[in-house]
Amino acid sequence: MTAQAAASTSESEAGRVGVTLLGLVVQVTGPAYHALLARALGVGNYGLFTWSWSVIDGLSLFVLFGMELAVRQYVGHALAIGKPEEVHTTVGSALRVVVLAAVAFACAMFFAAPYIGIWQHKPALVPVLRTLALLPLFVQPATVLLCASQSAHVMKHALYARSLVQPILLFSLLGLAAYFRPGPVSAAAAIVVASIGTLTASAVLYDRFFGLRRTLAAATRGSLDGRLYRFAKHLVIGGAFWMILGRMDLVVFGQYVSPTTLGVFAGCLLFASSVSQMKSAFDAVVASIIPGALAHRDFTALRASMRRQARWTAIVCVPLVVLFGGFSDVVLLVLGNDFAAGARALRILLVAQLVNALCVTGLIIPMSGRTIASGATALTCALLELVLLRALIPRYGLEGAAVASAAGVVTAQLALTVQAFVHTRVHPFSIPLIRIVAAGALATVAGRFVLGAMSGPLFVRFAVAVVASGAVYLSTLAAMGIEPEERALLARGLELARRRS
Repeated sequence: MTAQAAASTSESEAGRVGVTLLGLVVQVTGPAYHALLARALGVGNYGLFTWSWSVIDGLSLFVLFGMELAVRQYVGHALAIGKPEEVHTTVGSALRVVVLAAVAFACAMFFAAPYIGIWQHKPALVPVLRTLALLPLFVQPATVLLCASQSAHVMKHALYARSLVQPILLFSLLGLAAYFRPGPVSAAAAIVVASIGTLTASAVLYDRFFGLRRTLAAATRGSLDGRLYRFAKHLVIGGAFWMILGRMDLVVFGQYVSPTTLGVFAGCLLFASSVSQMKSAFDAVVASIIPGALAHRDFTALRASMRRQARWTAIVCVPLVVLFGGFSDVVLLVLGNDFAAGARALRILLVAQLVNALCVTGLIIPMSGRTIASGATALTCALLELVLLRALIPRYGLEGAAVASAAGVVTAQLALTVQAFVHTRVHPFSIPLIRIVAAGALATVAGRFVLGAMSGPLFVRFAVAVVASGAVYLSTLAAMGIEPEERALLARGLELARRRS
């Protein structure tokens, strides 16, 4: 690949990352409306709400039925080989699958909710679960439509639908629910209504780019695209194990503790998940790169892209780890004074999420068709995490649950990274990546020193310490952490910003 082609590729990837990242910066304000919820509901009811949402969100994997990766795979492939008409068949088939599955899921959860409440010794879970069970009926079709747009390298649809429309609706509706009828059921109803608005926005944007009528015709009258089923059937089995791995910590922890302690752990998971949420900006780009590179067996270009994406992921995610991990005892106070007990658990979870963020090549395994290997990895790590949860929670409580959860995440991501390297000789690690992580470590030490050395109100000390951390991080990156490629892109971005201003 020539230097000119490489530069063009990096600029294209940077543009796609920039759009999705801009949207995710808005989405990472999720802790803001979770803070609203936590303060309105109280730590106990917040724990019940978050437990219910986590279970519904995890089980909705079966509603999605692997269609998000199937759509990325076949829409991207159809556009790459010059057959855009196949987009409607692919997306229409995916919509049919998820809508039918969502209806079945809502009915099943209506009857299963009482038994779940008995299992967890928390009968208040029942109405929350039944309300949130409607969520996949609106969330997953929107996911299919937005994945189709991202496969065509159109990242702004997700920006508008999930990073502008969705947060506005969530803040407004949750605020109204907290004011007029505070409680986990009304909060769940507000989120369901907000998801309807997000789906509407996604459909409008998809219609402008692809044309929704032809897709809906394929969904209602056309035959099911068999390729999607064959591609997704193994993904569902493997995805089930990944879902169990990702949700097991909160579910198992709920069996051992009161709603109050469960709420504290849920608050820790909230901040830790912001790192993986930012990573998803890069996952969307990585997923759009992999199909074409694998189809042409261009592993050299793929290696360059993966290392570039890992560096950019680190540049963005490390500051979050510094902020939420280095100052965990302060940021948890945003949710309420009772949440500060989870400071050490949050630090442990954030380290694991940073490893997860840097292992960007893990997507190569499922997207290359090695779904059995992906599922086996998830199952093995889920069993490891279950053993650790059962062993550590009774003795160490919050910190034990965090260690077990972190061990499952780290082991799984490193295993996928090794598998990707074995099959393609592609890995995301490089010396510049280590420098970026080292800059974050220095920023954390500097920030904690400033916080401890100052006197005065906590808010003022925290603000000054965060500024000091940011200054150390940016100055360290400028000195040793940014490659010439990133410097050139940053310079062009600053020049463009100057001209527009």
